[in-house]
Amino acid sequence: MSEPIHRLHTLPELFFSEETDRPFVFCNDCRQPLAACEEGHLIQKVISKGETIMELALCIACHDKLQQSYSQESRERIWNFYLDHGDIGGRLRKFQSIPAASPEPWTNHCLTCSSTRSTQDEYVIAGQVLDGLLVYGETPMMVCGSCMEKITDMLSEETRDSYDKWMERVVPSAPETIDDKPRRRVFL
Repeated sequence: MSEPIHRLHTLPELFFSEETDRPFVFCNDCRQPLAACEEGHLIQKVISKGETIMELALCIACHDKLQQSYSQESRERIWNFYLDHGDIGGRLRKFQSIPAASPEPWTNHCLTCSSTRSTQDEYVIAGQVLDGLLVYGETPMMVCGSCMEKITDMLSEETRDSYDKWMERVVPSAPETIDDKPRRRVFL
C-alpha cells in the first residue's frame, strides 16, 4: 500500500466561526487576514454539552510562536502523548479510502483514546486550513476532555502560566468565566 497523502476539500461548516456562520477571516493572535497566510492556519473549537464555548483561528506562524513559548519539557510531553496514544499513521491509512467531503469520520473518535464524540460532555475539534480548504491528514481531529486534562496535568507550571497569559490576550474571558481556573487549554 502506498503512503497516505494529505487531501484538500471544501471547508465544512463545522469549522466555520460560530459568531459569523462563515469561515474565519483573521488570525486571533496577530489579526492578519488568514487568506494571506501562505502556510495556512489552524482552527480549534472547544465544545461543551453540544455548545461551542471557545473557538479560535491561528495562522501557522502564530501557532509555532505559541508552541515555542512552552517549556522544552512541556513540548516533549505533548509530542510524546500524541505519539504514545494516537496512531496518526494508522489513522491516515484507515481514512485514506473515505471521501474527504465530510470530517465526521475523522472527528467522531478521540485521536488519543478512541472514545466517541457522542459520549463526551466536552471535547476539542481541530482542523488545518490551506487556501480556504480543509486539509485531511493529521487533522481534522477530536480530542476528548479527559485526554485534554491528561495533557494539561503533565505540563510545567511555566507552560501553564505562559498559555494562560496568551489566552487572556488572545481570547479574553467572558465576565462569567473569569474565575474559571485553570483556563480551558487546547494544545495542538
